[in-house]
Amino acid sequence: MDAKLVTCFFYEREKLDETVMVPVRLIATQDETIINSIIRATNWQTEVKEDQFFSLQEFPKSLELFFQTFSDPRKLYYERRSRQYDRLSIEKMRIVTPANTIRAFAAMFLEEPHGTTRNYTALRARLGRRFL
Repeated sequence: MDAKLVTCFFYEREKLDETVMVPVRLIATQDETIINSIIRATNWQTEVKEDQFFSLQEFPKSLELFFQTFSDPRKLYYERRSRQYDRLSIEKMRIVTPANTIRAFAAMFLEEPHGTTRNYTALRARLGRRFL
């Protein structure tokens, strides 16, 4: 359960009575496929963009680990999840986002630098069909 929510319940406990019900789901598994399926299925109460689910796949996880193999002063950080490094004192120019990675891939390997700055959503959809 979210720590903020638990804290809220604690501080508001005087207002809580038997009419307040809190649904709780406990799921224990080490299977990444099941974990990802549960995350996808239970994250529809707020808008979650398809790009955010991309971070659950194996490739972005592997890419994040690959970035961690480099040492200073050329170290870069692959931000698999939005604002993943916000709490750390890392220069913003050292953080590589999935969007920038896709743009760089299209510019360099598909030789389409002119098409990477206009419509990211269309670029992502086109590359998704071919490469992602």
